[in-house]
Amino acid sequence: MTDIEVGGPGLVLIVQDDAERADELHDLLSELGFATRWCASASIALKSFHETRPDLVVMEVGLAGRSGLDVCREIRRESDVPIILVSTGSATEDIVEGFRAGADDYIVEPFAGAELLVRVQARMRRRRNGIQARHTVMVDDLEVDVDNRQVRRHREPINVTPTEFKLLVTLVERPGHVFSREELLAEVWGYGYAGDERVVTVHVQRLRAKIEADPDRPRIVTTVRGLGYRLGHTTDVRWIPEPLTV
Repeated sequence: MTDIEVGGPGLVLIVQDDAERADELHDLLSELGFATRWCASASIALKSFHETRPDLVVMEVGLAGRSGLDVCREIRRESDVPIILVSTGSATEDIVEGFRAGADDYIVEPFAGAELLVRVQARMRRRRNGIQARHTVMVDDLEVDVDNRQVRRHREPINVTPTEFKLLVTLVERPGHVFSREELLAEVWGYGYAGDERVVTVHVQRLRAKIEADPDRPRIVTTVRGLGYRLGHTTDVRWIPEPLTV
């Protein structure tokens, strides 16, 4: 496999000790026009990261020798580059550990190529949205001003706490995704948070009381029984300006 391919939307660093699997990832990402750089071990992953400054990292957790989780932690100390971890570990504790290490996403093998491509596109959209001069999202009739951290309905401000705001934006940025309580703890409270998962339930209830027309029948922050929370599937979401796509 060629180390670097000329591409359009960005560069992805692939950290994978299985050459055949790395080739498959390269082929998938090339379908989106990405350039790729491959390194086969954790020991040279940081060196490759510093040399290439990729736009996104796709990294195997179960690398020979040193764990991909260790590399993820080291990258996260110096960069907010999106990191997608790839692993055969599907237990809840494995996934939680991945997010605590600093991952932005976690995909369990075996997976369909289309699933990886969708996740890569989602991560790139979030990163590029973050560097726009200003963006606001309309959630039905709710206006969420991301840069100024304000929520309004019909131009009237709604007083939400910083944690409630971050919880709302986390759900809005990934419409359709069902967040477990563990995942929301990692995303909103931080990877090192060791508190009770019930804190998520309490904050969801408080947020609903402020933003829902009828908190007893929520349309924006909905519950998926036995799994967690998601943005309501009938909710109309519009970004202003429209986000860049890859």
